[in-house]
Amino acid sequence: MTPAQYLAACKTKLGHCTDYALAKKWEIDKGYISKLMRGKTPINARVAFLIATTLELDPATVLADIESQQQTGKVAEFWKSFLSHARAAATASLCM
Repeated sequence: MTPAQYLAACKTKLGHCTDYALAKKWEIDKGYISKLMRGKTPINARVAFLIATTLELDPATVLADIESQQQTGKVAEFWKSFLSHARAAATASLCM
């Protein structure tokens, strides 16, 4: 998912709340949420973990997914590789 899709999913999970309500719940600036939704600023690790907690997802996977989209070159490739390994491990654990 894109960062905006993650944030939209969080807002839906929390009862279709506004940017303001999400910012208040997460104790962050509303302007920061607006910038994140528009792709004007990158999501930091804290917000990635807040997203993961809200959506009940693995925080490392959410962080890796977001970083793979926000970074370029070898850094982006590292995060994409991490995601591939994490998905393979998750699939393997389901098959056991």
